[in-house]
Amino acid sequence: MSDIKNDEINFGAELFRLRTALRLSQAEVADAAGITRGYYSLIENSRKPPPPLEKVRRIATALRLSPADLRLLWGMAAMERITTSGGESEKVHNGPPGLYVVWNGLVIDIPTEQQIEIEEILTRRKIM
Repeated sequence: MSDIKNDEINFGAELFRLRTALRLSQAEVADAAGITRGYYSLIENSRKPPPPLEKVRRIATALRLSPADLRLLWGMAAMERITTSGGESEKVHNGPPGLYVVWNGLVIDIPTEQQIEIEEILTRRKIM
């Protein structure tokens, strides 16, 4: 059974819900994910856009999420990045025509390792 709430639309609020359900502090999650507590707090409080896939994967691992829940969480992050202007989503949206639609379709349909590889390629080409 999935721990991700499908009706939750805010990535940061979902991180908060998952973290508090485990009774973990922001510092504990951030340390386990290899990011600063300050950066994690900004993400959780929606003051920073959802991070790239690799950081979402590390946060999901810190929150003890299943691979299926990782894909759901990353899909949520990708959708939020696509629908917010000015962040990484803007770069995806302004990439080659139709890229964000194709990328969005790939988020749930391919293995995590391939998602990471695709994101790394797109980042190197400055599309994301």
